[in-house]
Amino acid sequence: MYSAYGDSIAWEHPNETTWTAGIGGVNISTVQTGAQYELETVSGQTRGSHNSLSSAQAQLHAWNSWSSRAQ
Repeated sequence: MYSAYGDSIAWEHPNETTWTAGIGGVNISTVQTGAQYELETVSGQTRGSHNSLSSAQAQLHAWNSWSSRAQ
């Protein structure tokens, strides 16, 4: 799926309550939907509760941008 943020994160929607994010075929994060959109990276470094999927995606893209520069 296209990334509006200009990075290499690809989003998939495997079922009605889950979104996954990956880079180069490697899963880096999951967003579970319920009362909120709950984001957690596979590494556990980043978590967040959001009112919308786009907010959860924005958090992950910001974290990815920051962590890429910090390395």
